[in-house]
Amino acid sequence: MNRPEPKSLLVLGCGSSLANYPFDKYNIDTIGMNQAYRYWNYINWYPTYYACLDKNVNTNFAKDIKLLIKNQHINGIKKFFLSKNILEVYPKIKKYSNVLFVEDLNNSSNFGFSGEILITTGSFAARFGLFLGYTKIYLLGIDAHYKPIDKKWIKSVCDSNQRLIKTINPEPDYFFVGYRQKGDYLHIPPKRRMIVRTNHLETFIKINNEFNKQNTMVFVSSKESMLYTNNILPFQAIPDYLLPLHITIPNNTILFIKTPKLKKTIKHTIFNQVKIKRKFNLQ
Repeated sequence: MNRPEPKSLLVLGCGSSLANYPFDKYNIDTIGMNQAYRYWNYINWYPTYYACLDKNVNTNFAKDIKLLIKNQHINGIKKFFLSKNILEVYPKIKKYSNVLFVEDLNNSSNFGFSGEILITTGSFAARFGLFLGYTKIYLLGIDAHYKPIDKKWIKSVCDSNQRLIKTINPEPDYFFVGYRQKGDYLHIPPKRRMIVRTNHLETFIKINNEFNKQNTMVFVSSKESMLYTNNILPFQAIPDYLLPLHITIPNNTILFIKTPKLKKTIKHTIFNQVKIKRKFNLQ
């Protein structure tokens, strides 16, 4: 596929605002992350690169990540950017030359990195893009406005082992219902981050200071993101010419997402839940 902007990369977070954008139709290289592969599996679309630096996700979803790597000849993902703790579960993953680890790259000798100790998958996906040579990074779905976690809510959705006893529906934080499914381990952040989770904002403030002072390289492309509302990153919409076809969406689209782990089909009214504004029908 010919790329109109060969040096541009679209970073796809998992925030609820991502549902408002036809991210799988943009004619641009992309990097996706974390459990969004559940949605990609359904629409049979995959990003150019995959990132997962959350150590809890690397551990608890190692089997799924391993499958993405194993099936790269089918899904077309070119590189995987991970945390080394996944090797504790699947040590043979290190044999893949296109699997790169944040522990190896995160130093000032690699452009895009600086040895920053506050690591989030979203911000380091942008850094990874700069490392790969992209000169313009667009961000979608990195909303950074997590709702406070209520202990009563945790008890209502988890068993004694912090495993979800039901799929989270409606889904307040992510762009599709099914991101957090029955049987998943629910990571509970430290007490200091139970009410206010500012780490995502802090990491992008540092990126803005490092890379946007002379030539702007990293943009937020969603006005729903706190990176925009808090003036942390400059705003630039995804150029229209990156979407070659007009896309519309039906009002009532129901997804049936099959989850191999649970061996059953879960019915999701994803588009109604997150009020998607796009169709999968091409006109």
